[in-house]
Amino acid sequence: MVVVSRKGNNGRGARRRLFKKVALIGCLNVILLIVLLVVLGGNDDHRATKRLRQSSLLGPVVNRIQKHKKRDPETTVTDEESFEPTLDNMLKGRITLVDVVVDRDDLDNLEGPDGYQNIRVQFCRVQWYHQKENPSNFPMFRDLINVSDCSNKGDLFNMDLRDAVAAVKAYDQQMMNSDSVTVKQLDLKGVAFHESRCGSTLFANICVSANPVQHRVYSESPPPIYGLKVCGENFERCSVETAAQIVRDIVYLMGRTDDMRETNYFLKIQSLGSRHIEVFRKAFPNTPWLYIYRDPVQVMMSHFEQVVKKNVVR
Repeated sequence: MVVVSRKGNNGRGARRRLFKKVALIGCLNVILLIVLLVVLGGNDDHRATKRLRQSSLLGPVVNRIQKHKKRDPETTVTDEESFEPTLDNMLKGRITLVDVVVDRDDLDNLEGPDGYQNIRVQFCRVQWYHQKENPSNFPMFRDLINVSDCSNKGDLFNMDLRDAVAAVKAYDQQMMNSDSVTVKQLDLKGVAFHESRCGSTLFANICVSANPVQHRVYSESPPPIYGLKVCGENFERCSVETAAQIVRDIVYLMGRTDDMRETNYFLKIQSLGSRHIEVFRKAFPNTPWLYIYRDPVQVMMSHFEQVVKKNVVR
């Protein structure tokens, strides 16, 4: 009698196939991490980075990469340390004026018996080193706001503008008589007004690049333009003198820093601000300013190009 023994199915083939799948997935994950290291290490595309950080799967990895990313000590003037939005940090210049808020119901009640009223300001810790390391990747103030996570209301400190100015000036006066100065007032060296699509952003980037360590540039930050136009086109809400005082107070708060290496700062106003140069000249008659313009045909062509691109994307 001949007995034929047949090999049974012991599951080895299935295990080999499973092992190959696991190994493939592992290799893909390693490749993905390498790509992340290259992209996040050499490119400051903060929008993509922010989306990755919000991902439940990749968020922890991206945060660790960003935390250990090497920075140039000559241009880095702030760090990753998180500062709570408090009055103390506002007084010490650790958080920056990022927005101005006026309730719609208070727009017609801005001027009180002893000056302006009903204007609130918001502060947040702005990570300026992004702009200083590569201005072209963060050309607008809103870009810094996004990468600094200042869009979250929980990261903002709110205060009445007049109260904030009074508290800050008292604190700065106290610092002048102190041996350990931790905050300083920067000199406003110049203001740029412009028509749109004319190269004004390039000018702002040049101001940063000229001396990244010492220069701070607010490129179309909301507070100055709000102060310039808050009293109305014909000053129907408050006088030009009141408008000028509002702008002076806003600019004073924006010029404070806790980085002792910074010395000067510049403002690039939104194109709409050109209609309110009168207010600025009233507020700062001795501060240099310029107006940047371009061939109107080129400006219109640039606008049309932007419209076409938006329509194509949609």
